[in-house]
Amino acid sequence: MPVLLLLCSADKTARKERIRALVTEDPVFARQDSYFNDRPTQYKRALEKMSRAMQRRKELGLSEEDSRLFKSFIGDALPVLIGFGVLWGN
Repeated sequence: MPVLLLLCSADKTARKERIRALVTEDPVFARQDSYFNDRPTQYKRALEKMSRAMQRRKELGLSEEDSRLFKSFIGDALPVLIGFGVLWGN
């Protein structure tokens, strides 16, 4: 966290940490098994993650900047990013 404080204000750092906690605490966004799944399972998990992310965005009323942070903390590969691009916008 000290590195983030050097790069941006304490308010922005707190917001980033709050959003990171939202992602890491949600079991839908867990990555422990993602490296060993076959393609159909990866695709299914990507759809689940995308759906959950959109649901959380609406529930929490995230701003555009917070939505970008949320997507970046999910840290998933192409299927999720394509879904976000189509359904969520930039």
